[in-house]
Amino acid sequence: MTDPTTPPSPDSRERRAWRTDHEWSRLSARIAAQPTLSRKRSPIAWWAAAAVAIAAAGIVTINRRAGHAPAIRAPSDEITGTAATTAGRRTVVLLPDSSVVTLGPASTIRYSFGRGARDVALDGMAEFRVTHDSLRRFSVHARNAVVTDIGTEFVVRAYASDSSVRVAVASGIVSLADSTLANERILLRANEVGGLALGGKPAIVRTADASRYTDWVGGRLAFEDESLARVAVELGRWFGVNVRVASPALAKRRVSGTYAQPTLSHVLDAIVASLGATYTKSGNEVVIEARPR
Repeated sequence: MTDPTTPPSPDSRERRAWRTDHEWSRLSARIAAQPTLSRKRSPIAWWAAAAVAIAAAGIVTINRRAGHAPAIRAPSDEITGTAATTAGRRTVVLLPDSSVVTLGPASTIRYSFGRGARDVALDGMAEFRVTHDSLRRFSVHARNAVVTDIGTEFVVRAYASDSSVRVAVASGIVSLADSTLANERILLRANEVGGLALGGKPAIVRTADASRYTDWVGGRLAFEDESLARVAVELGRWFGVNVRVASPALAKRRVSGTYAQPTLSHVLDAIVASLGATYTKSGNEVVIEARPR
């Protein structure tokens, strides 16, 4: 059975995001075969029928998870929408400009696309593959940070429980700025990670590994010298469970590990083995505690 928490591979996401030419060819053949779309009809009637056929073919899939698609709008109109995941879920969202967002667990995006700008508000974690448009900037607003695309692929992590916003660049360049301080801005290039804490200045996190922030897109779960308390929070988001550490001393213990095809039991077994601890699971509740001596 396919793991519902595993997102499509990069190859499959690429196929999903760029099927337009293929589907249009199929659609054209369908239109040509319909006698009601003869050349004798006016252009307005032809395009009206084509629009109906497009809708029937299911080509427009914007914000499908949210359960609605935006109406056809004039180019000057603003297009807005929302997409969200619950704990234990990830999803891929195709934005109106064909940019692709992979949304992490327990995360929400709200977007507003107009003639002059493309703005996305993020609560949680997401990977962005942006279709560059020199006439319309693409900006991600996350807590006190503004991340502006300069033709790239990048991950933004900004959960409310995190001490700072993290931006990891897979390719291209982005700018990272404090939304309250216009002059506080840095550029991040491929394989660089930037951070911005509340009340701080944007900076390159030179000790960070950019791949650690992008592994989750392919379904990998990784921890690098994280406290068990932080790991417990991440496991809750990843698997949709409530993980509690029984003692403050145990919660401070450090955890490192990478799990290519993670399941809750697999990850918990590995963690408690490395810490000399044990865990119990009852329904949606997990308790990690020190092993009795």
